[in-house]
Amino acid sequence: MKINLIIDGNYLLYRNVFILKNNTSIKADLEDYLLDDFSKLSKLLYFNKIYFTSDSSSSWRKSIYKEYKDRDKDSSINWGVVYSIYDRYKDKIKNHITTRSLESKGIEGDDFIAHTVRETNKLGESNMIVSSDIDINQTLDVDLNKKFINFQWNYKYSDDRVYMPENYQLLLDAVCSESSNDLFAPSDTNSSDVINFIETMLTKSKVITVKKEYAIFKKLVMGDSGDNVPGVIKLKAGKLDPDGTGIGEKGADVVYKYYKEVQSGPIDFSSDEFRTNLKDVIKYHKKIKHDEYDQHIIDNIKFNTEMMVLESRYMPLDVYKNMSEYYENEKSRIITTPFVDERKSKYGKAELTIPNTMKIMSELDTSFEMDKLFEL
Repeated sequence: MKINLIIDGNYLLYRNVFILKNNTSIKADLEDYLLDDFSKLSKLLYFNKIYFTSDSSSSWRKSIYKEYKDRDKDSSINWGVVYSIYDRYKDKIKNHITTRSLESKGIEGDDFIAHTVRETNKLGESNMIVSSDIDINQTLDVDLNKKFINFQWNYKYSDDRVYMPENYQLLLDAVCSESSNDLFAPSDTNSSDVINFIETMLTKSKVITVKKEYAIFKKLVMGDSGDNVPGVIKLKAGKLDPDGTGIGEKGADVVYKYYKEVQSGPIDFSSDEFRTNLKDVIKYHKKIKHDEYDQHIIDNIKFNTEMMVLESRYMPLDVYKNMSEYYENEKSRIITTPFVDERKSKYGKAELTIPNTMKIMSELDTSFEMDKLFEL
């Protein structure tokens, strides 16, 4: 079984821009910081492939919903310079021998991440995803039969966080018990390397266990303020009001609990039955006794599903076809001029041993909250 590294390029970019912030520092150091990140991440393990994803300048979601991700950026930063440096950086790393660069018009990095996870899991390959985006929780999964695991790491905030799929320990134990077999791919990487790496990460970081179904359910009910996607219903004095009170995280917990008491099996988020049952539970939770808002709730559930669930069935067919073809072409691309990083790292040795993997960029460590990335 093989393991891939999937890097959310936008996360690395905005993280480093936040660290540097000053325009002079950005011009002088941003490319080096990004290259240093890539160098160190790529050396953590012997990865089968490295997938580097980036957002397109446009999004198919915004063509449907113009308010989608309508955010103000920090006007003190010269974004023209930032994106010029980022483009130059991407041109360099795409020729790293195991790297495949995923960026195409109208497609978000999240779409490519979810597609990559689906396609590699079909082959029994695991994935370590470097990102701070909570949407990526939807891709976290574990399969005891195929022996794959998808987990997410956002590193070097004030607290490193590792998001692990529910029941991940069962797989780690199974791999340990079969240590004589080389479950995790190339001959120069064995299962103990991967397990040691993951277990070290778990001891050094704040571990958050994710139930994939609930991660999706919560997004549908709460909406996403960062993406400007509203929750399923907002009320004020018992009436619909965009400035009213919606359903927060605690409320979503309660709604999910109520829902599973009524429907205990796996959820089919695309079914009319799901939307109808969820509508009834939301009405019960919000104490709505009349039927006047039923269609409003159902329509919002459907809309939020299409906007926020990272599954191919919710994408326009032409967009999915473009993404799928781009992925296949990039995956099979032959690299004729391999990337060589000739820089001397400013921030310490590039070669890292497993016990030190959580010390990446320690010289640049700064305390800030994930949500502040949106302020850039």
